[in-house]
Amino acid sequence: MTTLLDWQEVWDGIWVMLGVLAGAGMQILVARHNTRQQGKFARRAFATELRINLVALDDYEARINHLATRISSGQAKPEDLHIRAETFNYSAMMPLINSGHFHTILSPDDVTAYFRFQGYFNIRNAEILTQILQHQHSQKLSLDFLDHQRLTIQKARSSLRELEARCARG
Repeated sequence: MTTLLDWQEVWDGIWVMLGVLAGAGMQILVARHNTRQQGKFARRAFATELRINLVALDDYEARINHLATRISSGQAKPEDLHIRAETFNYSAMMPLINSGHFHTILSPDDVTAYFRFQGYFNIRNAEILTQILQHQHSQKLSLDFLDHQRLTIQKARSSLRELEARCARG
């Protein structure tokens, strides 16, 4: 009788172990699925931020062109010479960095390019650029400064479009 009981305990142990392994397997599968989903949502959030910033770059360029037109026609007053960057949006970047997704979505070169973009096109730098523009205007060099801004905008737009294409490819 003890032999039957011993086998029953062995089988109970085997079934418990199989249950634990099945549970662990399910946890792994669910975790993988969640990680993939989070990655997809992170990629979408970053793609949205890129689109917002491409539109903001268009607005920025329109402002630069407006200033150049006013300066060329001699109708620019020093108090009107302001560069604005309020429409640039980086709200998705920090949560993506904190979650680790930012560096998995982008290559090291892409991360560097986006940080460069963010470092240049922001409110604080716009204040500095405004001061430079006003100083350059007083020296009659403001159109050269605005031409440099146009080149910077073209490079930034190209960089953002490359990032957008890579982000879309996944």
